Amino acid sequence: MENQQARPLVVENISKSLGGKKIIKDLSFSVEAGKIYGFLGPNGSGKTTTIRMIVSLIGLDAGDVKIGGHSIRTEREQALSQIGAIVENPDLYEYMSGRKNLIHFARMTNKKVTTERIDEVIKMVELDHAIDKKVKTYSLGMKQRLGIALSILHEPSVLILDEPTNGLDPKGIRELRSYLKDLAHNSGVAILVSSHLLSEIELMCDRAIVIKEGQVINELAVNDKEQGEEQEVAAVFEVNQLEKAEALLLQYGTVRKEENRIILENTTVEQVPSIVSALVKQEIDIYHVSYKKSLEDTYHLLTEKEVI
Repeated sequence: MENQQARPLVVENISKSLGGKKIIKDLSFSVEAGKIYGFLGPNGSGKTTTIRMIVSLIGLDAGDVKIGGHSIRTEREQALSQIGAIVENPDLYEYMSGRKNLIHFARMTNKKVTTERIDEVIKMVELDHAIDKKVKTYSLGMKQRLGIALSILHEPSVLILDEPTNGLDPKGIRELRSYLKDLAHNSGVAILVSSHLLSEIELMCDRAIVIKEGQVINELAVNDKEQGEEQEVAAVFEVNQLEKAEALLLQYGTVRKEENRIILENTTVEQVPSIVSALVKQEIDIYHVSYKKSLEDTYHLLTEKEVI
């Protein structure tokens, strides 16, 4: 039970073919309670297909998804009761007030939702001032927050959002980011956010899962400092003996060559001095060392390399 609470969403070796083409290939990852994970990948990488499988909008060809310890295959109802999601724009009744939307959706959930819970959620998404107004008068950001309120009424352990900032102005994006951080860090909800806005993921998320061609190619620390984890970087070494340096750097992790440079992925700034010392001991001349710290730089390094 402790592991299920710590990792409320576990995706195990899932696969999916559509139109005779394998879109998702033996894909696995898990998310930790109380943290926000970015879900990143180029167009066509399989992000939306993966999310649709997790929330049971489409079936799995192979593998399993466990939500709160319940299998989506064998305990579908229990599994789905643990998840909240906005996969497309939230379905709202615009002619009704925000409160009436919440009451209506509360009646549709399997779990009893009290009036106190509805009031609690209204405060959480900071819609107190407008909750009794018709939804058609709401801004896009307010509608998005109401959609999130609907998805967390039943107190899920996992919240999944597909491109939640689409159409929001900078103020709306900032408000949504602040709200999601509070929800994860104060309420212990695990949040998976699929987005193409890398700068926003970097500001919002604790970790990022990167997929390409239906496979997870890496998981990166973004702002995950709670366990004393050091910030991951890609270190770039310009040297005179590429082959010799590559052989040495392989001891420290994944490397790739680029002209007269070798890039060591997923190291930390703290490790670099000892790596430089090891290169010098091998009589390898080092002309320059730099870091690709931003998520955008690391993301492009990862997604531009070939998937095997």
